Amino acid sequence: MIIHTQMDFLYSCSLLISLVGGSAAMLIGILAMVWREAGLSLIRAGLPAVALAALGLVVSVAVHWHWGHGPTSVEPMDVALFVDSHVAFQAAAIIMVLGLILVLCARRRRLAA
Repeated sequence: MIIHTQMDFLYSCSLLISLVGGSAAMLIGILAMVWREAGLSLIRAGLPAVALAALGLVVSVAVHWHWGHGPTSVEPMDVALFVDSHVAFQAAAIIMVLGLILVLCARRRRLAA
């Protein structure tokens, strides 16, 4: 059985990885759109950053929900209440999606030029 502090550590670290990956993708997308000399290699680095953010978010949500608020946990919650009451996961998802949009827009802009 997983210890509560291990669960906290795992979901916190994976959430941090998600936030860093999404933020890196946003930065890459903004740099690629503003900096004319940015090549496709910079833009290509944005997609793995988004993938890392998505993986971190999935791990964080799955671990925290299963061991923190799942049906057999001390504080059970349904999925809607879980998502509504945990704003950090929402913020990480928004940052990840914005990073993806910026990277894809920069890629499209670069390929059209």
